[in-house]
Amino acid sequence: MIPGAALRRTFRLQCAGARGTCFTLESERRQYVVTARHLVAALTSTGVVEFYRNQQWVQQSARCV
Repeated sequence: MIPGAALRRTFRLQCAGARGTCFTLESERRQYVVTARHLVAALTSTGVVEFYRNQQWVQQSARCV
């Protein structure tokens, strides 16, 4: 059985036409999104990704670390 907290941290993500899933982690009061590298290949160091939340795609600025 998958814990509910894990499901609440899992999202659909799209970036420059590539779509997949991601999950979030928190460390030292920062939140990180973890996904497959090929999904964010279009990002140089910063850019925009979209998360599917509440039945719509929502844009969010992002920085690769």
